Amino acid sequence: MQLSSRLLPATLATLLAALASVGCASPGGLLGPAVAPTTQVATAERGVIAAIEIVDQPVAAAGGGAVAGGLIGGVLGNQVGNGSGRTVATIAGAVGGALLGHKLEERQRAATSTRSYQVRVRFDSGATQTFHLAHAEGWRVGDRVRSIQGTLTRD
Repeated sequence: MQLSSRLLPATLATLLAALASVGCASPGGLLGPAVAPTTQVATAERGVIAAIEIVDQPVAAAGGGAVAGGLIGGVLGNQVGNGSGRTVATIAGAVGGALLGHKLEERQRAATSTRSYQVRVRFDSGATQTFHLAHAEGWRVGDRVRSIQGTLTRD
């Protein structure tokens, strides 16, 4: 198989571009990295739990209660009166239903709030840090703990 004189320059250009991109793919080019990678040593800070606070965050209403309440109130209001009285009753029913539906949804979502814990640690170095934990069962103020890269464990 013989390459024509027109294909040879295009093939060489493609080959050179491919080789150049391989050299650019690694941080140090074809010769490897310019600086040897460093390893990080995990250091542990020891301390004492100074405080534990419970944080309850209610789930915000999404608006579904207001929409459902408004629809039901509008339908019920439409059943009352004739003519312009029916229109007023429909609007009043929709607004009242929306307000009531929103309040009911807020009350229901408040009962399903999320609970988390803020654990404040006073380290032996004198520094303090607050950790946000989903569970704090078994933790007590005064417990000896250590922090390794932001993770709190018993000491």
